[in-house]
Amino acid sequence: NDIAVTAYYPVGGTMEKAKAAKSSTIKHISEKYGKSSYQVLLRWLVQKGAAVIPGTGNPKHMKDNLDVFSWSISSEDMAMMDGLRSTEEAKKFMYIDLTWFN
Repeated sequence: NDIAVTAYYPVGGTMEKAKAAKSSTIKHISEKYGKSSYQVLLRWLVQKGAAVIPGTGNPKHMKDNLDVFSWSISSEDMAMMDGLRSTEEAKKFMYIDLTWFN
């Protein structure tokens, strides 16, 4: 349907972002790439084709947010992240059905 998906506070805002960042899968991938969990989550959204609008007033976080365009996540790791949707772990931080999204 050519609908553009926009992610405002894409890692869940103040309260929920910590839950997603603590995911063992996300932590594993962030360690593999030498990036923060938040950068991994933002990069996943960018690679899925979402328009990402992270909110921060912190200059370091702004720099980290822009860094997501300088690297990419492998297709295997993207699939691992996609697979989170159906796990018990994801119920802690995913509240909507995203199976339709890419």
